[in-house]
Amino acid sequence: MSKRNKNQKIILILFIITILFFLINFFYTNENKKDSDSPENLMKLQLSRNLMQSALNAIKKEKNSKGISIDLKNDPNQTGLIGCEYSMITTTLGHLDAKRTSVNPDTAALVCSIFLNEGLNPGDSIAIGSSASFPGLLLATLSACKILNLQPVTIVSFGASQYGANETEFTIIDILETLETNYGDVFKPIAISFGGNNDIANDLSDEARTFISNAIRQSEYQLFYEEDYNENIKKRMELYNNKAKGEIKLFVNIGGSISNIGTSPEVLNLKPGLNKDIDNIPSENRGILFEFAAKKTPILHLLYMKGLSIRYGLIWDPIPFQSNSYKNFFPFDESEKRRYLLFFFIFICFIFFGIILGKFLLKN
Repeated sequence: MSKRNKNQKIILILFIITILFFLINFFYTNENKKDSDSPENLMKLQLSRNLMQSALNAIKKEKNSKGISIDLKNDPNQTGLIGCEYSMITTTLGHLDAKRTSVNPDTAALVCSIFLNEGLNPGDSIAIGSSASFPGLLLATLSACKILNLQPVTIVSFGASQYGANETEFTIIDILETLETNYGDVFKPIAISFGGNNDIANDLSDEARTFISNAIRQSEYQLFYEEDYNENIKKRMELYNNKAKGEIKLFVNIGGSISNIGTSPEVLNLKPGLNKDIDNIPSENRGILFEFAAKKTPILHLLYMKGLSIRYGLIWDPIPFQSNSYKNFFPFDESEKRRYLLFFFIFICFIFFGIILGKFLLKN
């Protein structure tokens, strides 16, 4: 047999292997296609993104009406959610590029995708614990809740890190009131705490603490204030459970509020994004996050923006925002990704095996 004929038969063997794997993949994918992988749910991602973009426009309009200018250097996309470098209510350092990434409307589509993959249904309750350091992530989460008709139970802390909601002339309360006025009660928190050190801002000046106290008391929102750490956690959990309409299906942590993440170093072992079945739960000083984890409630951990960007493909610090990049988050969970990678690895192995087998069978 000529070398040319041998090569043609080897190619035929590889072609047959490829066709078999294509058919297996085609029928397996369609048979096991999840309900979340549908054009209808892709539309929900788009609607979440569009709602967040609309909300950003409303915030920008409100700031303009109050004569508050937007710093185009820090906030080139003119979202209105990038704060200043420092004010008297600034609690900690912050990274400007991370804050700009968090206000991308795509984050709403990302959160919506995670909710869909988690199997949340209309009417389900989720608990949200948010600092004012990442108002964009809070807006994204609540936008996804509104589109999916979820029932968020939200507690927000007032103090914020650099470039968060730390502008004294436009605080997290101004942001929430603007959103509630334009888009309804889904954006209304059940309580607002001081935030900062020990959740009572005792690391800030007396002037700042007085400013925070007056701002909350003059708003329509409930003040949450508890100096004792353990009582703080206990009362927060009671508040969540009393206000939720049914079982809380997921807890979303936004930012680094001490009441939410606790003081245990175990929080550093959490993956950015969704965490299920957390094993190493600290026994004390564990915060709301681990209180829910101990109840086997899934945790959506939104803090480390670079990690979220890498894990989920969120574009880092886009200028300008991209209109179609939300499609990157079309519901597609990580276990499915691992199956496809395994399938591809097996396919390559069969190709390699087919070449070796073909040369052996056609020997001489």
